[in-house]
This record gives sequence, structure tokens and C-alpha cells, in this order.
Amino acid sequence: MNNYKKFGLRAFSRGDYDGAKMYFSLASGALGEEEVMFLVSLCESAKSHPKRAKALFQSYYRHKKRDFGALCKELSQIEFDQNNFIESEISALASAVPYHEFRALADAHESDFAQFFENFTLSAKIVIKDKRDFLDFLGLLKRHEMYDLALRYAETMAHEYPWDERLGQILGEIRTKADDENRA
Repeated sequence: MNNYKKFGLRAFSRGDYDGAKMYFSLASGALGEEEVMFLVSLCESAKSHPKRAKALFQSYYRHKKRDFGALCKELSQIEFDQNNFIESEISALASAVPYHEFRALADAHESDFAQFFENFTLSAKIVIKDKRDFLDFLGLLKRHEMYDLALRYAETMAHEYPWDERLGQILGEIRTKADDENRA
């Protein structure tokens, strides 16, 4: 039974967290329930936060007298941080709007586009997946005389498509308009 603990420790050290979890579970007769629960939970946490879990594992491994209350508290913090990260990722995805949906809304706000765009981008992200939509987006900004903003977007994407003639042409037009606007 004690061999299972050794196998679990080795598996964890190698990054085989599922294997370690299995070995720790099999070692439940040789280990206390509290220790098994801690090690199994640590293996689960290591899948999403390997560095933090390995640091906690090192702390567990070095000390012969283990304070499982303190170790479990640290483990809970790792899990809490992971849950907060997941919630923020879900929130970010929820506020992402595909370009075609943005474009439909923009068309409905043609007369007050600048104000609409500012309000929209404060609360959501526009997801542009292809070059055609990006060129359309630049055209939309250009049509509403938002040259500085269009220039920033175009310059960012020019690095992605350095040989694209259409993007180069639009970039040149926007630069000229932005320069004219800044001189006025």
C-alpha cells in the first residue's frame, strides 16, 4: 500500500496528475483520509495551475509534520483563483459580438454612428474573423470620418497582411485623410 503513495509522488513529479490521483486513491489504506483528499484535490488543481500546485506539493513533500488545515487553505486559494479566472473568461466571451451582428446594429445607427460605436466598444468586443470583414470595418470607419481610429486598426493589421494591395490602398487613403484632419 505504501508503494502506491511512492508511485503517486513520482507520477505527480512527472506531471502525470491523473496517474498520481489514481495512486493516491489506492493508497488510502496507508494514508489518512485527510491526506488522501488533499493529494487528490491537489492533482485536480495541478491540471489548471501546475506551477502553483507543484509549489504546494513541494511544501507538502518537504515537511514531515504536515498541517493539512494550512495546506488545504492554500489549495482552496488556488481553486478560488481558477474559478475567478474562468468567470472572467466567460464574461469576456459573453461580451464578444461577431462582426456581422455589429454591422447590423451599426447600420441601424447610421445617423449617430460615432456615439453608437463609442458606447458599443465600451461594453463589448467586436470579433472580426476574416480579412473581408476587416476591410468592410475600415470602410465603415472611413465613411463616418473616424480616420485616426481607422488608421490605428489598419496599421495593426498591415503587419498581418503586408502584401495585401487592397489593405495597402485603404491604409494610404486613411493616412492621407488622417493627416489632413490633423492639420486642420
